[in-house]
Amino acid sequence: MAENTVQYRVEVVPALPASPPEPHCPVDRIREVCEKPTEKRLFPPSKGRTAEGEMRRLVMMERIESIMAKMLYQGHGSVRFKMNDGTVIYLDPYAGEGYDLPADYIFVTHEHHDHNEGDKMPHAPNCRVVTEKDAIRGGQHLTFNFTTFQVRAVEAYNSHHKKTECVGYIFLLDGKKVYCAGDTSTTAQMADMAKMNIDYALLPIDGVYNMGPAEAAKCAAMIGAAHVIPVHMAPGQLFDQQKAEQLDVPNRLILHPGEEIEL
Repeated sequence: MAENTVQYRVEVVPALPASPPEPHCPVDRIREVCEKPTEKRLFPPSKGRTAEGEMRRLVMMERIESIMAKMLYQGHGSVRFKMNDGTVIYLDPYAGEGYDLPADYIFVTHEHHDHNEGDKMPHAPNCRVVTEKDAIRGGQHLTFNFTTFQVRAVEAYNSHHKKTECVGYIFLLDGKKVYCAGDTSTTAQMADMAKMNIDYALLPIDGVYNMGPAEAAKCAAMIGAAHVIPVHMAPGQLFDQQKAEQLDVPNRLILHPGEEIEL
């Protein structure tokens, strides 16, 4: 697979304030946070808040989680999320359609050309681009806390993808956890993901540059997600129905390019 890359501008921004911002304010701060993997929280811990402030935070979280985000499968490994507050997130932009909405965030799992065409869509003001270079620091995979969603970087690797140059992402969007594995085969971290109560797992199954359907099924069993979506089915192809059906798991969810679901 070609190693062409696209250059991005990544800004270093200050940490979040101690108190949460209003739910519809511009998203302009990012910080690394430490959290237990099983926690579902959208804001920093409530230490030091008044009772009124804590109640406000809880009401805000309940309101956010009451309306689900949407996920558009664009084909190959490309996905677009739209949150209930209008935030638009692209993952590994390259394939298919659905690049009409301006990007607030772009996440790239690695630098192969079929995962990082960040200029396919318009960019919103202050658009943030996060690549594997930002997600791995000092050998550690980081967790990012934005105003209304979180992203945790996890391992992704195999004989075609170096552990230091690839990541997967676990998104927490409107109360739902979505694991986008990126280009990978079985990783050591997958055995611990069952504790995370993941709602959707997007797993590659091409069997050429990544694991095939049989290995992906074993990974799905370890991860324990409520729904498993096959992606990245064949090199150079947008979608392969026959290959998708080879992922033999009881909770399989096959999405066709251009199909959008509510999480």
